[in-house]
Amino acid sequence: MMAAMTDNLREADPDGLAPAARHALEAFVAHLRDERGLSAHTVAAYRRDMTQFLEFAGRAGVNDPAQVEPLLLRRFLAQLRTRGLAAASIARKAAALRSAFRFLARRGLVADDPAAGLGVPRGPRRLPVVLKPRQVDRLLAGPEPVDPVGLRDRAILELLYATGIRVGELCGLRLGDVDLAADTVLVLGKGAKQRIVPFGEPARVALLDYLVNGRAVMLPGPSRAATATPASRRDSGADGDVLFFNRRRRPRQEAVAPPKANRHGCAC
Repeated sequence: MMAAMTDNLREADPDGLAPAARHALEAFVAHLRDERGLSAHTVAAYRRDMTQFLEFAGRAGVNDPAQVEPLLLRRFLAQLRTRGLAAASIARKAAALRSAFRFLARRGLVADDPAAGLGVPRGPRRLPVVLKPRQVDRLLAGPEPVDPVGLRDRAILELLYATGIRVGELCGLRLGDVDLAADTVLVLGKGAKQRIVPFGEPARVALLDYLVNGRAVMLPGPSRAATATPASRRDSGADGDVLFFNRRRRPRQEAVAPPKANRHGCAC
């Protein structure tokens, strides 16, 4: 049996799974995507980890998740360890397996949850990267507020520093999410959960300057007044309601926004 378990790190291929395994995988993925509302990146990672295990189980002669036993799960993680996979990656895969089999047990696709007691040694905890005060000062002083792009970049940096929100959350902000009277911003976070985050005077001044003197110039199409749209109506798809635009007058994308390290040194 061990000889059949030596190639579990090759590229995961859901199409190569047995029907019962593929059905369980697709049900779990649909649950993550449609019921829990996880991001596409997170869903893809869970799918990849679960597919890798189901292929491993298939090579061991177990083609139905209902036949999986705790020992098989432990052997899968042990082989990952012998292959030199990082402890954090093994812990992530174990978490994916626990989540998947917990779901399958609730749906009656497996009689018992074989991953209920599954655990892995914790790897060393690493402290997050934090910007030093001088680095923050240089970062905030970088944009020149002399044109719409400079006004936008200063508003972005001040808002990120003041609130500590994620870059992806900032890119999803709509005009109506910002309340300058209350100095708060309505943020749509992971799992489609909303929260209200306060910010201080420097961020308010930068946002007001951008909204008055910069944003109108960057609006897509003919210059016009944008209609405020709250976060609960994000499905409208109107680009004109987006808070930040790029140079091509399109909604700002996460890949070109400031680095994540700013979150750990925010002034919130």
